[in-house]
Amino acid sequence: MAAQNDFAKFSAGQIADLIKQADAKAVSTLYVLGISTAALLTRINTIKASGGATPMWGAVFAVAVLLILIALKSVITVIYPRGGKPEKGDMTYFESIAANKKETYIKAGMALTDDDVAKALYSNAYNLAKVAHNKYHALRIALALTATSIVTTILILFLA
Repeated sequence: MAAQNDFAKFSAGQIADLIKQADAKAVSTLYVLGISTAALLTRINTIKASGGATPMWGAVFAVAVLLILIALKSVITVIYPRGGKPEKGDMTYFESIAANKKETYIKAGMALTDDDVAKALYSNAYNLAKVAHNKYHALRIALALTATSIVTTILILFLA
């Protein structure tokens, strides 16, 4: 049983590290989006001073803003903590733990058998894997949109 529990703990630890990495990458992506947005905003005054925007510039600007907004939504999806209702009897998810009184949680934890502990550890690893999967899916979208918005922003810098 110890080897099974160690494997579940190892898996959960590895997945928790991946979740932290996804969050860190999302925050970095947020910084890049900020730089891209600032670059776009600096061009508004340049365009106004030169007599107004051409239709091509306006279209490229609108696309850049749209890409930034969608990328921002994806970044927020990565960073925003997971929600949802706690599963009844889940001994590892913080919402499930907090839904109990301290004494109730301790009593339930002390009553766990070795099999119950193993099941809880594997359940935790699985739940973390679902979180990591969702975060990395949103992160891939955010990165692709951010890269595209950077290219669009560079076009605007040269068009304006």
